[in-house]
Amino acid sequence: MLEEAEARAKDSGDYRRLAGDWVKLFNDHEKAREMLEEAKAKAKDSGDYRHLAENWLILFNDHENVRRFLEEAEAREMDSIEYGDLAEDWINLFNDRKKAKEMMEVAKARAKDSGDYRRLAGTWLILFNDHEKAKTFLGGAEVRAKDSGDYRVLAKAWLEYFNDYEKAKEMLEEAEKRIIKSFEYIDLAEDWIKLFNDHEKAREMLKEAEKRVIDSSDYRFLAKAWLELD
Repeated sequence: MLEEAEARAKDSGDYRRLAGDWVKLFNDHEKAREMLEEAKAKAKDSGDYRHLAENWLILFNDHENVRRFLEEAEAREMDSIEYGDLAEDWINLFNDRKKAKEMMEVAKARAKDSGDYRRLAGTWLILFNDHEKAKTFLGGAEVRAKDSGDYRVLAKAWLEYFNDYEKAKEMLEEAEKRIIKSFEYIDLAEDWIKLFNDHEKAREMLKEAEKRVIDSSDYRFLAKAWLELD
């Protein structure tokens, strides 16, 4: 069956998964190495090389090749999020804080929108436990927030990263100012319940949602929201 799977393998991911199967099912490391060589030949982007690094470490504990794959990933064109992912790899696979910080600086330079800066905050906090730097990135995310959804996600981030209820509440209030459609009020009502257990505020949001219903789906979602609230 695995030979049939190999005959139909197309991309780097297919061959990586086959490598794992050859070891798990038959303990055949020679065949697994052959599959990973095929995966390497078909690798295209940074994600392919990052996964190769992880697979090579797990299956062969070959740090030299693992490092080479991470360097190959770095050589590919990447966005801010991908550089953040690569920073995590340098920490998780080699505990190389210097290289991880180098990747994070590039990630910062490539950051464009609120989501990029929010992810930078979370990654910096996880990798370096640097609260002040992470808060700076969240501030950058707030400056670049555009719509209700951006502010809702930021509210959750302030709670998750720093347990800052005051800042989270401020973000939900900013989200409310930017609402356009009925479903956005419904989403915000859910946030007030989940984050603050504030049923009164949630009811206020659902009443506002009622004023903006347009079609059948709006009424359906609103009915469900009221039922869950009560």
